[in-house]
Amino acid sequence: MLKDTPRAGLRAWVWVAGFAAILGVLLRVRAFLANRSLWLDEAMVAMNICGRDFAGLARPLEYDQGAPVGFLWAERLCVLAFGANEFALRLLPFLASIATLYLVYHFCRENFEATGAAVGVALAAVMPSLISYAGEAKQYALDVTAGLLVLTLAGDALRQGLSSRRAIVLALVGGVAVWFSHPVVFVLAGAGTTLILKEGINRRFPAAFMGIGAAALWLTSFVAHYFLSMKDLQANTYLKEFWESGFLNFPPRSIKDLRQYMVVGLGIFEAPFRNMQIDENLSERMSIMAAAVWLCGAFALARRGNRGLTMLLIMPLMFALFAAVAHKYPLRFRLALFTVGPTVLVSSAGLAYLLQSEERTGRIVGRVLLVCSLLLPCSQAAQFLLERPQPYGARKVLEQVAREWRPGDLLLVDGGSEPPFRWYQTYGHIAGLDRLIPTTCPEGINDPAKLVSALPRFKGKSRVWLLVSDHLVDRQGREAQLLRLTLDQWGECRESVAVRGYYAYLYDFQSDAVTLTRTSLVVPN
Repeated sequence: MLKDTPRAGLRAWVWVAGFAAILGVLLRVRAFLANRSLWLDEAMVAMNICGRDFAGLARPLEYDQGAPVGFLWAERLCVLAFGANEFALRLLPFLASIATLYLVYHFCRENFEATGAAVGVALAAVMPSLISYAGEAKQYALDVTAGLLVLTLAGDALRQGLSSRRAIVLALVGGVAVWFSHPVVFVLAGAGTTLILKEGINRRFPAAFMGIGAAALWLTSFVAHYFLSMKDLQANTYLKEFWESGFLNFPPRSIKDLRQYMVVGLGIFEAPFRNMQIDENLSERMSIMAAAVWLCGAFALARRGNRGLTMLLIMPLMFALFAAVAHKYPLRFRLALFTVGPTVLVSSAGLAYLLQSEERTGRIVGRVLLVCSLLLPCSQAAQFLLERPQPYGARKVLEQVAREWRPGDLLLVDGGSEPPFRWYQTYGHIAGLDRLIPTTCPEGINDPAKLVSALPRFKGKSRVWLLVSDHLVDRQGREAQLLRLTLDQWGECRESVAVRGYYAYLYDFQSDAVTLTRTSLVVPN
């Protein structure tokens, strides 16, 4: 049973919601104004956005990248309006992340009262991934916002009935949303199924047919976008192999397959807790707690007897799981970030249910779960807000290399550092960087074992620069240490500069050096 919240209590929860919203905006502004250098994935997308016209952005992208055409076009407009720079590329995700706070508040206020609204905004405000992607030139912030917008409109239709006006708005919003977010199709599938079934069960057949019409428009728009852009992504072998960990085999044929179901299931609750701008990763410590709170929310929705709302918030996850089983959509890491919308709303329902319980034990449990859900994210958010974050440092490293560059120098660039180098050389306005011409190294230099076979051709050269990035693969810098051990066997390091995940080394290979064989490579502990 739920007890009525006193007027003073309602006012307090409204203040909590307001404070949480302000904090959430400040954290997103902090992420946006940090103006960190473009990292690997951002640079790969940015090279396409800045280097192509609108028609070109509808074709397969370079670097095996994939993004919704609407998002790419909107990014292109921002670049045309504000120039090719980090702020312009990140403006749209920043605004989308701000809108997420309002959408969470609106949905929770209408469905879970002031208590749920305050809890929902608080959870979303300090969620590490939402903060991180507010300052990143990728589409994942829009995945969350588009899903929440559809859920908010569908929630209003569930409460008040699917009128012709609401059906038209839903049809138009959903038809546009699939061009800005790939996974929003799962939210639309869940919303459409819920609304059509509800109206059909209640024998409101005109409303059910309007829901079918809206779904038909969504499907038409999705199919058009699929054949224009997404079809090529489905045929991309590299992307399928890269995201293999996000697919599920059905029926499971081994212990490994069963374990994969657990990994993907918990991965949904790990996705909200990865902040790329902070080294501390909360995902492993918070995933079990987040899953437990979500289960409380699902139970609370069932106890309230609102089957329509329960279906609306759970069906998107079911459709996404079906897609993972069909090997059509990998439900892992940032590609699972869109699930933040429905999971935060369900968790807010559960916490609000406990906090409003007539039983003292229920209220105590609710407070404990709320504190446990917010303690670590709030601590990390305070650190992020008050301390200067250590940003990915491609720009600073390249500025230093450009200043120290001399005629006759050679430059080797590995695969992970090449896209940021290309972007900053073309659009970054770094003085002197245009003089640098990378030397092709087919063997690659980010793998020390391959580097051994490439180095002999540079023997006798006095100034050889190497640009290396370990941002994606090795956050502790162990690969960089191994690379240095390899290089030091061949020459002498004259200069080095490193800023979080991006490295430049200047080596002199003129002196006699001890040849290093592959068998002598040792990974440092």
